[in-house]
Formats: sequence, structure tokens, C-alpha cells
Amino acid sequence: MKSTFVFFLVLLQNAIGAFAQGSDTFNVCFDRNSAKLNIKGSERIDELIADSSIIRGQKLILFGYADYLGTNSHNDSLSISRAKNVAEQLIRKGINKKDITLCVGKGKIDRTPVGKDGYSSDRKVQIITAKKAKKDH
Repeated sequence: MKSTFVFFLVLLQNAIGAFAQGSDTFNVCFDRNSAKLNIKGSERIDELIADSSIIRGQKLILFGYADYLGTNSHNDSLSISRAKNVAEQLIRKGINKKDITLCVGKGKIDRTPVGKDGYSSDRKVQIITAKKAKKDH
């Protein structure tokens, strides 16, 4: 188990390091306690593809998050499901599955509670895109 965890950390560090060379981050938001992509989330993905913020052949990392509401186990599962649903939508829109290099659930975002509805901005998937290097002509 420990070796699997260490392997995962090394993989994550290498992937993030490669993206740190130049990347953009986009958020796709979700409804409270839902992993289902809502209309705004679907439109956001369509918009990112239409304006070439996300392009075919570009490497992507997806991080799913949840707000502080619910148990840690529930939030971990919810954040993973959110990231997987965004990945599936990207694949349906023509992004190659092999270009989605990491799909991870980060669980809840820890912060001070603000009532029964939590922070809507914490219910999201971050899409991190690697910028394509310019080719010399």
C-alpha cells in the first residue's frame, strides 16, 4: 500500500511539473451534492472547446473538488465522480482519452463553514491544460 501511494505521489509530481512549464486552469462548477454535469457545466466545456482554450491533442489534468458539506468519504467519492464526468464529456466532445493524463478527486476544500449551502465555488472540477509549444517555421 505504501509503495502504491509513493508511486502515485511521484506520478502526480511529474505530471504537475510538466504542466508548470506553461498551463491554464479552467473551472467547471457543479450543483450541491451532485456529480452530474449541469447545463452551465456542459456549456462551459463547449465554450472552452469552441474558443480553443482546450484543443485536441493537448494534455489535460482534471482535479475534482467538493465543498465542506458531507463526510470526508462522501466528498472524496463525489469529487472523483465529478472529475470522471468532466473527462467523459470531454471525450464525447472529441478529446482523446489518452490526453487526459490524470483524473483525481481532491475531496473537500477546507475552510470555515458559512451556512447550510457551503461555498458554491468549491463544487468544481479544475481543468489544467498544457500550453502547446510554438513550432518554428
